[in-house]
Amino acid sequence: MGHLASAILAAALGAALSCGAAASILGPNPFSIVDSTAGCEDPSLAGCALATASGVVPADLYQREGPFETDEYPGFDRVVVTRGVTLLAEADVSDGFLERVADTLESMLPQFLASDPERQEAVIRAMFRHKAVVPIVSGYWEAVPHHLEDSWSSVAQDHTVCDGLMEGVPGQALEVVEHLLHALTEVGLKSVFPRVWGTSGNTPLALATETAIRQGWYNVEHCAGLSAEAEAERRRGMAKEFAYWFTTTVWDLQDRLGPLNEDEWVLRSRPELLRLMPDFFASFQTSAAQVLQPPNVTVLATFGTSRDGALPELGEGLTFGPGEALGARAPTFV
Repeated sequence: MGHLASAILAAALGAALSCGAAASILGPNPFSIVDSTAGCEDPSLAGCALATASGVVPADLYQREGPFETDEYPGFDRVVVTRGVTLLAEADVSDGFLERVADTLESMLPQFLASDPERQEAVIRAMFRHKAVVPIVSGYWEAVPHHLEDSWSSVAQDHTVCDGLMEGVPGQALEVVEHLLHALTEVGLKSVFPRVWGTSGNTPLALATETAIRQGWYNVEHCAGLSAEAEAERRRGMAKEFAYWFTTTVWDLQDRLGPLNEDEWVLRSRPELLRLMPDFFASFQTSAAQVLQPPNVTVLATFGTSRDGALPELGEGLTFGPGEALGARAPTFV
């Protein structure tokens, strides 16, 4: 574990304990932090999400701000704010990478294209209220300079941090989507559609996760080392990752951009997923699909894939509105 990871874990533990509950760690990524939130404002948002809703919601939910310089987030000198998420960039991260991540997020929450605009706005407001941030560094996390350790601790204690991104590392296309989806599902969808996207009890997400594990479609060996006391955290972590795999498969991204050899997730094609998991697909269609769109694949391709430079035919099989070319907006599936 790198120096920055250690600092973030310490900060997260402190924040969790300040809510009167023990905390547990899930996963190798420094931002895969889950905790109990007994005594916090919103226990349903346990996990990487900030339980208290203290963030400021702007009048214009869809306006992009930045990139601009700031000293508000120690260790990160530039930000872009869009769709309820603040993207934080350290000094060596390029503005181009920062803006392409923002483009990707905006294509996932496109203004005027949501089936349910009111609920899409509610998702964005929840992201603002729970102060969602995505830190971006240059190179691998393990190589992050020591000086970011202490400066990051204060940010991690008072913001929702579900994952981070790396510029200059190969195969980041689906990493970008994954880490944006973690924030969207853990805060936005869970707040607006709690009966579907909650991770406790018998919600459709929880049941679908269990089904995928039981059928051998979803390998969760990465969670095997957690103690019995961490069962709730384990379930949340597994559901968060399942939500990523399911969503990107529905969007046909795994089949087009995903790794060719992947042992964590078996159902790589949209038709196979719809055939084997129709119940959760129906729940997905009445919740997430009402507010989210697949990301712009042309922008995604610029981040690189895990297929050794072999990019898919991005236009094949995608349906657009009349007169729209690939890249004009996110694809819609029928």
